[in-house]
Amino acid sequence: MKLKTQVTRIALAVGVLCLASVAQAQIYEMSYTDTNGALQVKGPAVTWYSTNSDVVVTAISGLDRKVKLELLKGTTVIQTQTSGIINVANRIRASDNNEFYGVKFNLTKPADGNYILRSTVYSINNVQVSVNDYAFNVDTIAPDMGAIS
Repeated sequence: MKLKTQVTRIALAVGVLCLASVAQAQIYEMSYTDTNGALQVKGPAVTWYSTNSDVVVTAISGLDRKVKLELLKGTTVIQTQTSGIINVANRIRASDNNEFYGVKFNLTKPADGNYILRSTVYSINNVQVSVNDYAFNVDTIAPDMGAIS
């Protein structure tokens, strides 16, 4: 009987750890058309973008969660969007063919500058579960060398 109780406790602990890892909303990828007209798909570790279009942000959330995406310049919120509750209909296939439950947001093309992209996850009861911030820098102006001498 003690072995069964210990196995049950271990199974519950593993289950809780699995649920905790799903609760983190993370930006999986961002896609846009660059200043040369080429489609670019970048992970959140890339911080410099030369976007010439709206930016599609793909976020992983897990089931029964809502995701709020904010684009901040300093402390000012420039854009914000909130998804509905993520369910089995929200299964996404990313550009690398990985599949997960999440949501895609469309950000209006941001002006050049430094931003923070913030993803916040809420439970089905609107309780904040996690917050993640990502550096997001836009630079579309080519360097100017001046006259060649």
